[in-house]
Amino acid sequence: MRIIYRISDTGYNKVKPDYINNEACLANAVKVFDNCEWSIIADNVSEETNDMIQKYVPRSTIFYTDRGNGAATFNIALDEALKMPDNDTVYFLENDYLHKPNSRVIMEEGFIQRGTYYALSYDSIINFGNYPSYPNDLKRFNLLNLKINNT
Repeated sequence: MRIIYRISDTGYNKVKPDYINNEACLANAVKVFDNCEWSIIADNVSEETNDMIQKYVPRSTIFYTDRGNGAATFNIALDEALKMPDNDTVYFLENDYLHKPNSRVIMEEGFIQRGTYYALSYDSIINFGNYPSYPNDLKRFNLLNLKINNT
């Protein structure tokens, strides 16, 4: 599985639980999706955030940009994904999601069983009701944008 991960210090201000932050989300993703090929799109990141990113992934996997919005960096991610072999699974991920420890296995099983498809979904904290109880439950399992080609 290939991970294309977008991280930014800018963007529109949205209400998030305290446990959702750049480092917690990246550390969780790197742990859950170990042994994956990583590409980081670092959009308008501070030196502090850049240093934090490099604690988890090599500098050679980071693409720096100053686009400043999700649509522009999504196009960067999409262009990168389209250059990859058709049979690669690509998970587009952003810096405000946490995954349960077995998320990778569950996702890969779904890819094998479902064959070739694209899943585009977005989860918002408003979909989970009273979010203070949420960290002890699912913790924002996300299928943000998946390109699955299993032929």
